[in-house]
Amino acid sequence: MKQHLSTNKKSRRSWTTAVSMGAILWLTACSGSSGDAPEAESGEPVEGGTLNIALSDEPSTLDTMTTRSVLTQIFSTHIMEQLFALDANFEPQPMLVSDYELSEDGTVYTFNLRDDVTFHNGDELISDDVVASLARFKELTGVGATALANSEVSAPDDKTVVVSFEQPNGNLLSALSDRQAPIYPASVLESAEPGPLPPEDIIGTGPYEYTNWAPGVEIILSEYDDYAPVDAEASGVAGKKIAYADELRFAAVPDSASRIAAIESGQFHIGEGFGGDDAQLINQSPTLEANRMRLGKLMMIVNTTLPPLDDPAIRRAIQVGLDADAFGQVLGDEENWNTSPSLLPSDVPLSSDAGAEDYNRDDVEEAKRLLEEAGYDGTPISIMTPALSGPRSQAVIMQEQLQNMGVEATIDEVELTVMQTRRGEPDSGWNMVSSQVSGQTDITQTSFLLCGNRYSYICEEDIDQAMDNFTSSVTEEERQEAYNQIQEEFYEYVPAYLTTEFWDLYAVHEDLEGFANEVQPFFWNTWISN
Repeated sequence: MKQHLSTNKKSRRSWTTAVSMGAILWLTACSGSSGDAPEAESGEPVEGGTLNIALSDEPSTLDTMTTRSVLTQIFSTHIMEQLFALDANFEPQPMLVSDYELSEDGTVYTFNLRDDVTFHNGDELISDDVVASLARFKELTGVGATALANSEVSAPDDKTVVVSFEQPNGNLLSALSDRQAPIYPASVLESAEPGPLPPEDIIGTGPYEYTNWAPGVEIILSEYDDYAPVDAEASGVAGKKIAYADELRFAAVPDSASRIAAIESGQFHIGEGFGGDDAQLINQSPTLEANRMRLGKLMMIVNTTLPPLDDPAIRRAIQVGLDADAFGQVLGDEENWNTSPSLLPSDVPLSSDAGAEDYNRDDVEEAKRLLEEAGYDGTPISIMTPALSGPRSQAVIMQEQLQNMGVEATIDEVELTVMQTRRGEPDSGWNMVSSQVSGQTDITQTSFLLCGNRYSYICEEDIDQAMDNFTSSVTEEERQEAYNQIQEEFYEYVPAYLTTEFWDLYAVHEDLEGFANEVQPFFWNTWISN
């Protein structure tokens, strides 16, 4: 059996192109000029200019309540803010609240809102905005539905919000830090149509505000002049935010080599979505620096409603035969990935190897024996994947490993939009889907574990009870024990196969200073030195 949290990877095949799963279907290339910020002495923040960011794609929406897309989050995190935000240690810190109290029995949270916060439309932040936003958070997201289950949200006055539960809830602050929990003006939500909000309605309290979106060309965010930073030291996405650049300009450059060249020339200050082989080009440049940021977990989500994977014994047998290292090898250099059995990222406090004895076991013969014992009858497995090189490479590796175990497997390659639709239709003929989970730090954000979620295909009392235990746990010891229970149930029922943990590679031009790759990418507290 392989060691968990392995750092000694197997020898690798040579790959001409390493894949970054953070690069998702960029549609058109674009051009632009570098910022015009004045030159500064080294290390001294400079105000002004346009900070140009080269991306590998553009998002389908800026409304994070309707998607967990990393691309959408890159934009939204500059515009929108939550009641709390995660610091560099992944701990929730107050952002839009001045202080809060938790009742002795752990059932009532009282939040006092800051007095100095306004939305980009000029409206003052009041409790009605929070009540309306949390209602939408609960309605549209699995995180909100779980975090606010059996709760009552009220507003005793304009600056106080009370959230009451039927039983203790130790997970609310983490949920309120989630990127799907931004606070909108109540007036915007009251008049909103069903579905994602249009860009002009993405109105928040953040250091930048939405200005313009020319599809296929660029998205512009401008400094919000009346932004009021929280009075706390910057850490992660928490603490003080200063918008040094006048504008943030995001543009899609699909080809990675072209993206590197554009950053090296100074056309852009930073770019994302690079693979392992790109690191050599970046490191060879005298003006660029390679910067890695953890994105999340690669996995195969299992449709547990269709045979043969409706049988947990068959799912467990396949787990025994999987080689997780092989999935990481297509990501190139081992600095880009890691094998970890933890559902949560390996560097967060709750990370654990509980229940994971069969993770990365790579015992094909034992898997064959267990499949025969479980009564596997040769029914083929259909692996759905978007028509993108990264997810498809993961699907190909899964197909090969299944066939080595004697399981017939086919690949169903579809367009990304088709996959997104069919993922919500478990009766549409697929058994697995190549997927990823962003680097979330709250297990209750894991949609495929949430019974009733559109992207969850399993409803097991043991999993539900373990999730409830975690939510109601208050002390650190209780939360760790409850998380371990969730992970043990995950490996018992196997609603997904964890493959590897991966990082996104950024190319940073030497003229960009202050960029901190903590928790998630952001461009406040960042400036252009030349």
